[in-house]
Amino acid sequence: MIAGGWWATALGGGLPTRFFVYAVSVALTAAGLVSYGIISFHLTSSGLVPLAMVPVSFATAMASGAVAALANDWLYDRIGPSVLLALPLLVAVVSPLALGEHLRWVLTGMLCWGFAADLQDSTIKALVVDLVPASRRATAYGVPQQGGRQHRGGLQHDPTGSATDGCIQPCRVG
Repeated sequence: MIAGGWWATALGGGLPTRFFVYAVSVALTAAGLVSYGIISFHLTSSGLVPLAMVPVSFATAMASGAVAALANDWLYDRIGPSVLLALPLLVAVVSPLALGEHLRWVLTGMLCWGFAADLQDSTIKALVVDLVPASRRATAYGVPQQGGRQHRGGLQHDPTGSATDGCIQPCRVG
């Protein structure tokens, strides 16, 4: 048991400091990635695609992530964690592209969303193995889950201006 008891253990006591730096960066990146629910709302409310095409657009974005997974994993095996440096750049372009007014930019943003979602869902987890001793990995995998991915979309702007007015407002590419 880690000094401090059960709570310290549950909250990541005994994990290396570099892991917490990593977990904070993962949480910030995850919070910055617009959720696909917001993208699909934008697609239909702006009239870019009919409602029936939203599942097809989601499948396309997920397929782009599956293709990116092959490249991400291959690169991770060869160059290591520096492959994750692409994640903040992908996250930064998703909102302006996917929430744009022109279908070609929106489609590009959806592909970038698929790439970023894949990096968050697979490659980020692979780095935990390199950062944390085997005896603490279960806790290490839970810390970013609580600090990041489950709250994705929580800092999004409500297009109706009602519930979350004053939160982050996505910019648009015209």
